[in-house]
Amino acid sequence: MLLTGARADTGEGGSALPISPELLRRRLAPLSSSPESALVLAVSGGSDSAALLRLAHAEPGLRARIRRVATVDHGLRPESAAEAAEVARWCADLGLAHETLTWTGAKSAGDLSAAARSARYGLLCGLALRLDADLLLAHTAEDQAETFLMNLTRGSGLEGLAAMRPRLERGGVAILRPMLAMERAKLRAWLTAQGAGWIEDPSNDDLRRLRPRLRQAAGLLEGFGLSRRRLLETIGHLARARDALEGLAEALQSEAARFGALGEARLARAPFAEAPREIALRGFAEILRQASGAEHPPRFAALERAFELWLAGGLAGGISLGGLLLRPEGADLLLLPEPGRLPAAAPLAPGETRLWAGRWLVALAPEAPQGVALGALGREGLAALKGAAREGWTPPDIWRSACVEARAALPAFRLEGALWAVPTLGWGAQTAKARLLERRASGR
Repeated sequence: MLLTGARADTGEGGSALPISPELLRRRLAPLSSSPESALVLAVSGGSDSAALLRLAHAEPGLRARIRRVATVDHGLRPESAAEAAEVARWCADLGLAHETLTWTGAKSAGDLSAAARSARYGLLCGLALRLDADLLLAHTAEDQAETFLMNLTRGSGLEGLAAMRPRLERGGVAILRPMLAMERAKLRAWLTAQGAGWIEDPSNDDLRRLRPRLRQAAGLLEGFGLSRRRLLETIGHLARARDALEGLAEALQSEAARFGALGEARLARAPFAEAPREIALRGFAEILRQASGAEHPPRFAALERAFELWLAGGLAGGISLGGLLLRPEGADLLLLPEPGRLPAAAPLAPGETRLWAGRWLVALAPEAPQGVALGALGREGLAALKGAAREGWTPPDIWRSACVEARAALPAFRLEGALWAVPTLGWGAQTAKARLLERRASGR
């Protein structure tokens, strides 16, 4: 079944369907991995996620599948810890298990919102992987329409204008958005009728950010006929076109791309040069997204320029794009992790599972010591492994066949600043483990 862009929920005569636990169950059914799959609910405490929590709890079949309610504390606002504690109290009253996931990494001075989003998905996907569960997000019709408009301002192509997918897979986790056709005002009215509240995030009214400005402009757009319902209809049309093109692009990827065991990829030039341009660009974009572990491919203008340079033989020594190094090797193109774009080293608690760099599922055993940090192997780690090899350690075949950039981008554990384990290579403490997630399973 194709899962395209959401349309507004309508009933007879075009009136909106009433919000109910049964409506959530119906919307979730075609998205779930299976009718019995376990669920992790991402709940920040805002009205949308509060409604997701209460609706799922009120439907007996869904309530039985909830393994955990998760709140991410980014540590960016003084109120965030108290808000997570409030969600935990809601869950205790409902008899649901709750876990606060704390972003402990360095807070980048660059695109902080993008870094926070990446960290949030990494933490949530890591929890869902540990519990073998689907991850539910509470994006609504307003979020979908705003995403379309935001991408329109950026000059996005079909992928961006088709907006959010009801279902996608990232790092082996099914991420489900069953509320994309539900309206925020009706969700809030339902919460109020249940006597349930929610937490207002002041950043939602920060007009320095694009999304709140677009939200404020909604009334003006309505005057030009750009109602939310009309935008959702347009998104649905675009999503169907996207789905049709994706089938052709996936065939091109299968023919022209090979992924290595350490995260590198190699693209053959001829199939891309011979394919219709739209199919070639879509296939190129998706391969870059998979290779980088990112939620989205690079901006289209930069991606198209890199593609044209590659086909024309103009990449010379290579370029950086979307967290990757693009380096020509004969007619082929190598995609390698860019060292400077890998996550900074951050603590990993005993028993914690994390999706690292969008590609690696990393777990630390409960019996591991406190103070272990997770980060890239880097050049210092490469030197330590060379020393280990001189002392008798035998590197696996995947190590011998990989280039230095792929080696340096491996996840590594450090304890008190010293290299402690590189479990992908079978080196170091046996209490640590990591594995490369199946790349074909981490796509859309």
